[in-house]
Amino acid sequence: MSSVRSSKDFSYQRLMEHPLLFETLLGCSVEVMQKEVEALRPAWNRSMKNKKVTGRPHALPDLENHLLALMLYYRARVTYYLIGNWLGVNETTALRRIKWIEPLVKQRGKLIRYRCLSREQVQAIIDEMRGQAGEPATPTAEPSHHERL
Repeated sequence: MSSVRSSKDFSYQRLMEHPLLFETLLGCSVEVMQKEVEALRPAWNRSMKNKKVTGRPHALPDLENHLLALMLYYRARVTYYLIGNWLGVNETTALRRIKWIEPLVKQRGKLIRYRCLSREQVQAIIDEMRGQAGEPATPTAEPSHHERL
């Protein structure tokens, strides 16, 4: 049976600690991404303020991790299941959060779908980050529909 280990230790903040991995995965430097984050922050704050439902906070709590999920989807074109596992959330949460942040980024006119990384390359980057933290690398394999149930 194939398995994908949840990696709650993989986040935008942890990725920033590894500038070369950050640039390989997201396609820009930490400084460039921080400028984009700050440019999106007013729209993000308005959107969060207009949220009609209160209650349980998002599993991806901040703008930066929403952008990480979106960039993984656009640059690697991997499934929501894998993105969810890499970020430690359910695949439905990954889908909803990506669809929620996507219009905010598109308003800036800088969102292009271009697959330049394979799933294996993304997993290797995540594993390399974990390896520096003393954790073993894990294989990437998406379970079949029956294995997920």
